[in-house]
Amino acid sequence: MHIHATPDEDPGPARKVKSAAGWRRIPIHETVLALGFLDHVEQQRLKGERRVFPELKPGGTAQRYGYKVSKDFSRYAHQLDLAGATFHGLRHTAITALARAEVYPDTINRLNGHEISGERGRYVKDIPLPQLQAAINAIAYDGIDADLIAGARGASKRRPTPS
Repeated sequence: MHIHATPDEDPGPARKVKSAAGWRRIPIHETVLALGFLDHVEQQRLKGERRVFPELKPGGTAQRYGYKVSKDFSRYAHQLDLAGATFHGLRHTAITALARAEVYPDTINRLNGHEISGERGRYVKDIPLPQLQAAINAIAYDGIDADLIAGARGASKRRPTPS
């Protein structure tokens, strides 16, 4: 299972990328699949939704779908006393995890939508989806798995919001 980021097929605000490398296939991490992501996708499909998260609405001056997600993440991180944690910072964390797992730098670049630099960038045309999937699944943290996340997700629904 992967997400294929392509030019807009959605009638909402146009999606933007910084370079052609931004349009890419992104495998879904095995932990996300274990948490029932495919069931969620199927539920949306049965409802006739074209988007996986139809409740997300464009926001901010750029009218981006990630605006509210980013704000909510920051509030949640603050509630957990995670000083300095940002939604965009997750991208840096993922790149670091991929490097620590000794994923080939060109594969890291492809997953993150970065151009592959130098001569290799002219010759490397595609990285097979199974190789990208193995790289995504290499992102791992000791003690964090689907059971822990599912438990935390349930607890966060009950956690009081500080005034």
